[in-house]
Amino acid sequence: EIADSFSNGMEFFTTFGGNPVACVAGLAVLQEIEKGNLQKNASETGRYLKRRLIDLADTSKRDRLGRKIGRLIGDIRGSGFFQGIEFVRD
Repeated sequence: EIADSFSNGMEFFTTFGGNPVACVAGLAVLQEIEKGNLQKNASETGRYLKRRLIDLADTSKRDRLGRKIGRLIGDIRGSGFFQGIEFVRD
């Protein structure tokens, strides 16, 4: 009987979408991101991460004994902290 009462033509609904508590929580999160300048920090730190990964992938590097370091990283792609690293065996 309860389930049948939901059979009104709507195929999807949510009890969370647009409620005042969820909206206030979302707004507070956005304000903290803005106040802490977190997007800029993530962007800068992500660029640093990518540069360091590219350094690791550099196949022209040698170890402290002068031996060529084998290739471990095939490709690096992404943005910010969202980086994809392809590991290979050469």
